Amino acid sequence: MYLNNKHFKNVLRLQNIKPEEFDKFERLSSKAVLFSTGSRVLIVYVNTIVFIRNNNIIQLNTDGWKTMTTKKWINYGLSCFTGNDITLYQKKYIWYVVQNDNEPEEYRDNMKIQLED
Repeated sequence: MYLNNKHFKNVLRLQNIKPEEFDKFERLSSKAVLFSTGSRVLIVYVNTIVFIRNNNIIQLNTDGWKTMTTKKWINYGLSCFTGNDITLYQKKYIWYVVQNDNEPEEYRDNMKIQLED
């Protein structure tokens, strides 16, 4: 299934985000795209904004679609924009986020992570 560019822009509009605000639109796969401008980055996978970076705050979301591919795109954003300091992983069907060498925190939709300066 190939989702066209108009589809991804409509996903943003449904979240009251204007696609025109972004300088860069990069197709990551047939079902995933990256929007970016300055220090603001969004990764959209199918119908869900799975990764948002706004300055020093990252927000993660699955909209309940806890799949291997959703996790892959969240981790793609984390590795690209945090230098592998934050990782999302699964253990015994439970998702966890670990930052640096801190204790893992159980994942929850729309969780926000403050990046260290």
